[in-house]
Amino acid sequence: MILKIINKLTSDFEKGVIAIGMIALAFIVFMNVATRFFLHWSWIGEEEVSKLIVIWVTFLGTSWAARKGLHISMSALFDNLPTGIRKALYLVIALITAAFCFMLAFLGWQLTYFAWETEHVSSALMIPIWIFYLAIPLGIFLTGIQYTRVFFENLRQKELCIGPEPGEEEK
Repeated sequence: MILKIINKLTSDFEKGVIAIGMIALAFIVFMNVATRFFLHWSWIGEEEVSKLIVIWVTFLGTSWAARKGLHISMSALFDNLPTGIRKALYLVIALITAAFCFMLAFLGWQLTYFAWETEHVSSALMIPIWIFYLAIPLGIFLTGIQYTRVFFENLRQKELCIGPEPGEEEK
């Protein structure tokens, strides 16, 4: 029950950040191009804000893609294996990927903490750099959780589960 609540909250958080981020990014970049073309001036800090949004959308997007089983894969050999071998192989893949994500999240947290501790800021808007870096451990940690969920779903289910929540096109 608690895992379902956590999953729902993280899913809503991911979707919200991605949706708002993409809308904000499109608006900011369009308005900057329009003001540069028509008024011959550019927004101060537009590039930094755009980078911040892209970083957050990218790293939270990895978790969302893992949730849906939509990560790109080279599956020509994998798809031609017998079902039992594919399932066993995917259990190993999900476990190794989750472990790698948790290791990267830890390293990302160290980087974020270092940036916070040293009080580095961005050049134009003076935004603390740790806000940029925080997307790394958060997004990769959530991705690790998704691959852990895939691992346990494959232990629980008889059929192969690539993503615990299939994409809309698979429903």
